Amino acid sequence: MALEGFDLQTFAQALSVPTQEALEMLPRLQKQPVAWQFAFDLLKSSNYNCRFFGAHTLQTKIARDWDSLDEERQEALQKELVRLVAEQCDAPMNVLNKINQALATYALRTVPESWSNFLPSVIDGIQSSALALGKSSVSAAHAV
Repeated sequence: MALEGFDLQTFAQALSVPTQEALEMLPRLQKQPVAWQFAFDLLKSSNYNCRFFGAHTLQTKIARDWDSLDEERQEALQKELVRLVAEQCDAPMNVLNKINQALATYALRTVPESWSNFLPSVIDGIQSSALALGKSSVSAAHAV
């Protein structure tokens, strides 16, 4: 799938409904390197369907394209996933569940080899992210 002339904003709008065409195109887009960034862009949307598809894309990329990330980007992704749990703690359950599935998929790739303190790290990270975002740490902790 070539991305020349492909408008990610228009595609995101199509996912907000979501249209059949957008749902058929999503798996092809998820195979592209740009999907890493596109997933985070969707998670910033005010539309909950877009957020769900953003989290779904992250989970898919972690599961299928893990090897495309160098160690530095893998570590940054870890921090971002933990932050997303806190950030999205008040989102609908389908969005939050999908973010947690992406985090679990990440953990399957890294625990215990490179993330030996998984549980304490996630709990501490969610609490500190919730505080930084002005969210209740109790609400954020229940998001996991």
